[in-house]
Amino acid sequence: MRLSRIALAVALVIPLVNALAWAAASSDAPDSGPSKPVVEAPADGERVGAEEVVNVNLRYTGGSRHVFQHAGATFIKVHFETLRLAPGDFVTVTDQAGDEKFTYHGDPTRQSAEALAKAGDSGFTVHRTKGFGAMSVTGDTAVVTLHTNAPGARGAAGTAVRIDRFFRGLSPQEEEQANPRPEVVCGTDARRDRECFRNSNPAEFKTSAAVGRLIIDGGKALCTAFRVGLTNRLLTNNHCLSTPDQVMSSEVQFGFECRTCGGNDPKQGVKVSGAKLIKTDKNLDFTLFSVNNPRAIAQFGTLFLEANDPTDGEQIFVPGHGDGKPLQIAVFKSRQGGAPCTIDQAQGTATEETYSCDTSPGNSGPPVISCESKKVIGVHHVGAPC
Repeated sequence: MRLSRIALAVALVIPLVNALAWAAASSDAPDSGPSKPVVEAPADGERVGAEEVVNVNLRYTGGSRHVFQHAGATFIKVHFETLRLAPGDFVTVTDQAGDEKFTYHGDPTRQSAEALAKAGDSGFTVHRTKGFGAMSVTGDTAVVTLHTNAPGARGAAGTAVRIDRFFRGLSPQEEEQANPRPEVVCGTDARRDRECFRNSNPAEFKTSAAVGRLIIDGGKALCTAFRVGLTNRLLTNNHCLSTPDQVMSSEVQFGFECRTCGGNDPKQGVKVSGAKLIKTDKNLDFTLFSVNNPRAIAQFGTLFLEANDPTDGEQIFVPGHGDGKPLQIAVFKSRQGGAPCTIDQAQGTATEETYSCDTSPGNSGPPVISCESKKVIGVHHVGAPC
């Protein structure tokens, strides 16, 4: 059972003024973290997805559509080994209802950014072998369709599409079995859906929109990331993303939140793929990276870093995707409307601060935000046992 309590969570203090300072930071800072932290979601720990090997071919002479389905899956992400299409032809990956749709006119790993932009192709991720991963679709079904203006006339082209595997999100029951370790929540979980704060805490509601769910390598791990500054920059933990390959294999989903307070009715949001690793530091446990198609997520706003150190008793809030759930915000320590989350300066160190605030696996990487300035004063990264 996942019933352990966590009294304190630990934030990495940000002593720098802006994202550019992060990129220039030294990577040999001393490790002054707690002796026995509980890391929320290491890249080889909290598992939310599985990989299924298949051998599916789509040809111009027939079989131009294939349905991937796995009962209970929370998402399906198709991996194309090869994509050899005639000019003007394309493939689409959609969910069962057709609400989510991703389009590819060719293998994006073999095309320039200019060609991809001109074609209007969707984002993609890169995994261990040749080919690419299409963006994931929500639910237990993905439909891959080959579209051509000359059906049956291009048989000589042979196999147009070869799919070697797909990733799927684990069902809640599978995830429980795959991750038999305690949640880092003390007593009653005081977190609430972002929508619950629309009227009561409008500033916290607005600010938290810049936080997204980070899906690493087809769901092999889950964390949280957030937009920072006015350029194409996102922050998360080093233990979530630490290499260029991990960045390129990941998706960030913004706007994944419930439509109603406590309604368990999440929106699909907007998904973008990881582009480049800009700066990472294992000791300070942060990674700064960029994404493809940043314009698609500009609507969610951005966050800025606080230049001043946090103070003892300073009120904070932590928005994140604990356990992979739709975006929630931790504003109170133990119950809604009770004592607020605050910085406990007395237990801090030179690079870390502590606070009492509910978090859980998947919460690695979200911003710790000052209620006064609405700026980021830390990046949440571990929890201490209750």
